[in-house]
Amino acid sequence: MGQYFIAVNISKGEFLEPHDYDSFSKLMEHSYRPNDFMCAVEGLLQPNGTWYKDKVVWAGDYSENGLYTPEGYKGNLYDCASDGMFKKIKPKSAAHLSEYLLNHNKKQFINMETLPSYDDGWIIHPLSLLTATGNGQGGGDFYTSDKKMLSYVGTWAGNSISAEDSVPADYEEIKPDFVEK
Repeated sequence: MGQYFIAVNISKGEFLEPHDYDSFSKLMEHSYRPNDFMCAVEGLLQPNGTWYKDKVVWAGDYSENGLYTPEGYKGNLYDCASDGMFKKIKPKSAAHLSEYLLNHNKKQFINMETLPSYDDGWIIHPLSLLTATGNGQGGGDFYTSDKKMLSYVGTWAGNSISAEDSVPADYEEIKPDFVEK
């Protein structure tokens, strides 16, 4: 079977589900740009969005118990949200795609305009992979033989994230360059 994922704001206790955007729940079924689900989350992370600079996790249903959950909760973050401890929201997809994705904890950014494409123009949206918990435990997860590329997965989970059209001068660019191999 495959692992299902949802986008969770651990700062506000809110989450989105891919099915609400006619998308599928496995990580690599919805992690593309532009995809309505990914565009909805990106819109929330823009300066006028309600998740701007909040802490984000792409929670898998096979993720480790207790990781990013409220104190005392026995299951994982996916179950916590599904059990009604977090509020489900369904914002519209962003009309404008941002040029940069920023991590304010690590002072890193990704230039979204230079992401690699493959197989006739498919572009993997890095947000879901960078913030994923539980990747590699189910079908539909992100797999690659490229160890450097794989080392980026999950490194932004639980960090303060935004989607913007400019970058502070003291931020370092990273290039995970996700492609399925």
